[in-house]
Amino acid sequence: MDQSPPPSYSSHSPKSPSTRAPSIISARSSSTRSNKSSTTSSSKASLASKVKGLAGHRKSPPDYPSDPVNPSLFDDTADIRASSAAMQDILADLMISVKNFQCPSELDFSPGAENPMLLVNNQTNESFIGQLCNLNELRLQLSSVRAYGVVELIDMKKRVQMSIDRVLQKMQERQLELHEQYMISHTQDDAATVLETLYTSVRASAKRFWYPDELEFSHEAKNTLAETGKNRRFIAQFDRINKFKAELNKVDVRGDPELEAQHKVVSMAIGECYQSLKAHQRKVYENLKVSV
Repeated sequence: MDQSPPPSYSSHSPKSPSTRAPSIISARSSSTRSNKSSTTSSSKASLASKVKGLAGHRKSPPDYPSDPVNPSLFDDTADIRASSAAMQDILADLMISVKNFQCPSELDFSPGAENPMLLVNNQTNESFIGQLCNLNELRLQLSSVRAYGVVELIDMKKRVQMSIDRVLQKMQERQLELHEQYMISHTQDDAATVLETLYTSVRASAKRFWYPDELEFSHEAKNTLAETGKNRRFIAQFDRINKFKAELNKVDVRGDPELEAQHKVVSMAIGECYQSLKAHQRKVYENLKVSV
């Protein structure tokens, strides 16, 4: 508190009000200057305290970043997690789609029977076309997921893409098989045409044969394939050969040397396919015995 004496007034002060004001102003100014000085000192102390506080915060845990750029790192982490979750969802949807899909035993190629990849949108082909649309939709969703240059996300995206492509490839192979069956069943009774169509189908099928590095064998018999999911695709190729044999046996070529010769050519082509698959099976089996 200010201890200065109260302002004095001379005997002339009533007549000179202007002389009274300076004393009051002077006293207030003195008090104001004192208050300002005190406030300034307090402000400096407060500022120093804040500076120390900020300095202390720079040593604080990463949960309280002082750098204004750091919050974007947390945003990037959230984006990366979102991309990872999106790809996992796509892979899960793919597995569910494959599990629930019942592949039809036949397709209708009537509008363009010469092109095996053309399907008319009707009730017979509806489920097959729907599955193709589902797979292409998953591919589209995956293409829109960003990897942000993160190695793990890039690898994950490649793996999911490969999984989708494998399913699409199997769908395409099945479509070609059903086209072959359609062509054979809808060919006129002309034996020469049937044999020619059958031969073309056998050669085309042989080019698409799958030769896996590993197969699972039964413990009960030598070089016998086990009925497992891993072998399913390989075994299906033998089933296809047997269907070709059955179709060939239906063709009556008796009494026509040219047709008999053509029949023999088709039979040999079917036999070559069978021997090729059996040779690969034997090779895998022998390699397995050596490794064991």
